[in-house]
Amino acid sequence: FQSLPIYSILDRNETRMRFLKYTPEHMHCIGTFYGPLTMPNIGFCAFQRAGSGQASFRICATGVVLEQGKSFTIVKKLKLTGAPYKIHK
Repeated sequence: FQSLPIYSILDRNETRMRFLKYTPEHMHCIGTFYGPLTMPNIGFCAFQRAGSGQASFRICATGVVLEQGKSFTIVKKLKLTGAPYKIHK
């Protein structure tokens, strides 16, 4: 099957999953995608199609299924810009 993963990483306090634009180099991250049901702790391998001048495919990811669920919450980091209008103390 074909799928497009959403990459995330555990936040420092481990209460939420933070969205990643790019996969980190030399670090682990979590890829969330819709796919067929599998049991946890099963290994998987992801392939990527290459161009016409190269081999037909290459391995781009390997990993382990951590959990399965219908809903999974991934949040983006919020950056506030500007000056505060009013501060209540």
